Amino acid sequence: MFYKIQKEFWSWGDKYSITDLEDKPPYNIIGEVLTWEDKLSFQDIHGNELAKINQLNSSFNYEILKNDEAYAKFIQEPIGIISNYILDIPGSDNFTIKGENLQHEFIFKQSNKEVAIVSIELLSWPNTYEVEILGNKNNIEILCSFIIIDLLLFSGKNE
Repeated sequence: MFYKIQKEFWSWGDKYSITDLEDKPPYNIIGEVLTWEDKLSFQDIHGNELAKINQLNSSFNYEILKNDEAYAKFIQEPIGIISNYILDIPGSDNFTIKGENLQHEFIFKQSNKEVAIVSIELLSWPNTYEVEILGNKNNIEILCSFIIIDLLLFSGKNE
């Protein structure tokens, strides 16, 4: 599967649009306005909530909820210009994510196999990211994880 993620520049709160190869929008991500911590809703095109992204205690860690229950925890392990992340899904193989912050490229692995690649589309404003998911599963987890990375690295949340 191939997606494009674009953060909407003129919006109250964090808002992202996600389109597929045919430029159709299968998902939207809408953040709450005026909150201390990040709280976003991952929705299908009809507004049905598929997941939530919540920042934990104003930290650099987040959780992903499905059906209002904790589903996975996102953990940041920064090392200079290289960042490592873990999406910890209890009872499942975790995702490891390595990123080169300056090149805006991130590799997602599960069981040591590449499952997704995210890179910035050159000369785009606001930033547009290309997401290639290898296979047809874990779309929501991978897309939510990258939104968290964007919040941490490119929205000033990591300062």
